[in-house]
Amino acid sequence: TAFELNDGNNLTEYREKYPALRDKNFVVSSDAHNLWSISEGGEGIDLDDEPYSSALVRKRFFEYLRRKE
Repeated sequence: TAFELNDGNNLTEYREKYPALRDKNFVVSSDAHNLWSISEGGEGIDLDDEPYSSALVRKRFFEYLRRKE
């Protein structure tokens, strides 16, 4: 129901090349293995986490990934 990119700038290219991705949610993760490979900020997901708990954040994140755009 979702896919991951290591560079959000490639989203349009991949959705054009792979039509099955057009209606899928996505996350951007640099998958960095060292400090100099960590992406700069700019990507984020707003989740309702009140009242805060790690279990609620995890639940909301999976709900985000499963929802249709």
